[in-house]
Amino acid sequence: MKILRNSKRLIRWRSNLKSKERVGLVPTMGCLHEGHFALMRKARKECDRVILSLFVNPTQFDDAADLQEYPVTEREDLKAAKTLGVDAVFLPRRLEEIYPLSEGFEIKPPSSFEEELEGKIRPGHFDGVANVVLRLFLLSRPDRAYFGEKDYQQLKLVETLARDFQLSVKIRPVPTQRDSLGLALSSRNRRLNQEQQKEASQLYQILKASVSLAEAKQALQQRGFQVEYLESWDPDLKEPRSRGSVRWLAAVRFRGLRLIDNLDKRIDKADGPYRLDH
Repeated sequence: MKILRNSKRLIRWRSNLKSKERVGLVPTMGCLHEGHFALMRKARKECDRVILSLFVNPTQFDDAADLQEYPVTEREDLKAAKTLGVDAVFLPRRLEEIYPLSEGFEIKPPSSFEEELEGKIRPGHFDGVANVVLRLFLLSRPDRAYFGEKDYQQLKLVETLARDFQLSVKIRPVPTQRDSLGLALSSRNRRLNQEQQKEASQLYQILKASVSLAEAKQALQQRGFQVEYLESWDPDLKEPRSRGSVRWLAAVRFRGLRLIDNLDKRIDKADGPYRLDH
């Protein structure tokens, strides 16, 4: 397994591959868990070569404290990548490997992403996501790139980016990975002890069992969750939708930790609005 610590080495590694080899990219910020492992397994199954990126991107953090507290587990991540058959790991040592100019070019996501859900709560977040993903695509030139459905709005942003720039990369979604009680796996979950993780898993259980947003919100609040948003959209996030095949998306605060989740729902009879005032 190659460890590539600067962009020139990545470009050279990619250029030396055979033209017929299918390359899969798994972009991550490290602190890998089973959710990331699922991305790598799918990439390994579908591609001739797999490259993993480990880069904590500061431009997508709207909270400096969250950036400082983001866990770094480089040794464990490299061991896991090797075990799962990754061919190369892009592990840039310096910010300049991704952003070479102090005042370089930036792309701006459509306003529909910045004004709804995560974009509304975390100003500038999707600017950072879009810019780092595009740069990783240009450096590694993957045929396929793998993203988890846990960050559902991010997945849709990346799909839109690939279409808008007419990139040849195919975006491959991977279902959300959960623990035995249903809690969506996240690198930040390690901040919770075992009992707190058990309590946090009620987020998914409530979303799954509820038949209306109002019912879900009430149940969450009764169990100590502070709801940031809880909304119902069509599966492509093109428009709000309160009935039929919908995607529920939620963000909550629980014991000082921010949790997000989403799941497909089938609502045959709408009982309330697609969005609740918080």
